[in-house]
Parts: sequence; structure tokens; C-alpha cells
Amino acid sequence: MRCITLALAIMSVGLLTIRSEIARSERPGPPENPFILLGNSPALELARLVDRVGDEAVAQILGTANPVEVHLVALRASSWMRAPESVLTPIIAMAGGRDSELAPEAARAVLRIANLLDREQLQKREAISSDLVSAGQNLSSIAANPAIRNDIRLCAAQALDLLRNRQILEPSKKNAPPNKF
Repeated sequence: MRCITLALAIMSVGLLTIRSEIARSERPGPPENPFILLGNSPALELARLVDRVGDEAVAQILGTANPVEVHLVALRASSWMRAPESVLTPIIAMAGGRDSELAPEAARAVLRIANLLDREQLQKREAISSDLVSAGQNLSSIAANPAIRNDIRLCAAQALDLLRNRQILEPSKKNAPPNKF
């Protein structure tokens, strides 16, 4: 009887080992997109990610259709790019969009980027001024649009003011009335 019990125990351990090896081989590997893994990661992890994958990968994610979770991580990581002004256009488009998760995060990303930009650095990087002018116009239209949430409009207006105060954008030539939030 003991021999049968011992034999059954050895067989069950062997079966469990085989089963775990099969399960391990069937498990999918890590996702191809590292942005999926970093949902609510701290800033240092986002900086490491941008350093590892590069500005182009972040720009590609922000410029194409991706799951919301991927866009959210890319938005949070965008301020760690070497040339964050390169992604202002798609981020501003998201800020003016209707997605209730992406729009406020995009507005905050625009404000973070505007806070980081410096006229001298932009000149050294030879940033395309027409893209920045277009970004300024889009920020202005978001800030003035009463159909957009107030927090998003406020971020757009603050980012626009920062860019104008740092002489990255020219001051407004129109005497527009102040935004009423």
C-alpha cells in the first residue's frame, strides 16, 4: 500500500512539473509595446523608458491610433523627450478631442512641455517655427472654445501664455477678451 501511495505521489509531482513546463511555454512573452507595462509608473520610470525607446517611438505612438492606456503613458512620458516640441501637434489635438481620459492628460502634457521649452534650446535644435506657430494657434482655439472643459481650456491658456512670455511664440496681435472660466 505504501508503495502505491509513494508511486502515486511521484507520478503527481512529475505531472505537475510537466504541466508547469507546458504552461510556462504557452504563456505569452512580455508585450511588444513597453508603454503597456508602465500604466501609473513614477516619473523616473517614464524617463528611463523614453531614454530606452527614444523620442521617435513616443512620437509614433502619439501620432497613431493606439489603446487609451498606451496613449496615456506616452503623454506622461512626452515631457522626458529630448525634443518634446516635436509632439506638440498630436498632443494638442488630443487635448482638444472628446476622449474624457486623453483630453485632460494631453492638456497637462502640453502645459508640462510648455514649461520646459526654452527659446535658446529650440534655436539650437532648429525647431520648426511654423509647427510652433500652428501649435500656438491650436492652443488659442482650445482656450477660447466654451464647448471644451474648463480645466483643459485653462491648461491651454496657461501653456499659450508660457510660450508667449518666453518669446517662443509672438504675443497675440488681437485684443481678444480674456477667457472666462
